[in-house]
Amino acid sequence: MTGQQRFMTALRHQQPDRVPLWELIVNRPVIEALYGDISYLDFCEVEDLDAVTIFEDWRPTERIDENTVRDEWGIVWRTPASGIAYAVGHPLENEVDLADYEPPDPD
Repeated sequence: MTGQQRFMTALRHQQPDRVPLWELIVNRPVIEALYGDISYLDFCEVEDLDAVTIFEDWRPTERIDENTVRDEWGIVWRTPASGIAYAVGHPLENEVDLADYEPPDPD
């Protein structure tokens, strides 16, 4: 069974040939400590993971500082040394903000 087949079989509540291996997030310092300067996908290959986490497809529209951007939805993201961005601000902080919020054009 391939990793994809194994993972999809388990998601369908069927029995794969073995338990699928999947890691939610492995940050950059851990990968470098284990294998040096390899990509996340190469790390997944070396570790023989059956599935990988694909990060959010957000597009920075405003750079706030070296490690902080605002995306097209108005969410502010900060990327620390670990290399994994996390949200630190949101355009809808309260119910009043909802009245003036305009989401991005889906096209």
